[in-house]
Amino acid sequence: QLGANDPNCGWCSDNLGIIYLDSYQLEDALETYQDALNIGYEVDLELHGELLSNIAEALERLGQFAKAVSYYQLAVETGREAYGTNSLEYAVCLASLASIYHEIGNYIQSESLFLVAIRQLELRGDTIHPYYNIMLNNFALHYMGTDQLDKALPLALRSLAITKHIQGQE
Repeated sequence: QLGANDPNCGWCSDNLGIIYLDSYQLEDALETYQDALNIGYEVDLELHGELLSNIAEALERLGQFAKAVSYYQLAVETGREAYGTNSLEYAVCLASLASIYHEIGNYIQSESLFLVAIRQLELRGDTIHPYYNIMLNNFALHYMGTDQLDKALPLALRSLAITKHIQGQE
């Protein structure tokens, strides 16, 4: 029988929060995620990291960038602890933090984190993974937004090639 502190309840809360987030009921999403965190799911580091990332995303959508950065930073730390620095999940956390740094104008930190996240996936051989493709595309957008089109173009072309490969259009 599941108790209120069972991680399965936490994953259910996380899923409910995702539904709220995807339907732009951002305050409900935040409340749901925060309730799950407050119950004490830190024993399940994967869930804890997921909740932190989702809170950050909701805060970002609400325009609360400083708070969102703090939660993304906590998600990166939790991802490092839960999955290790060579994991896909950790790279995704880094890329999420890179994206918000770009959004708030911290372009140097953004570029640095994108480079680390992409390099980690390349070292893992995850260069056909959809998350790798998303990172390449977001990194290209970063360079476009900073008027570095010479750096954006190769990333966008690589992303397009991966998309065609994934869809079997090569």
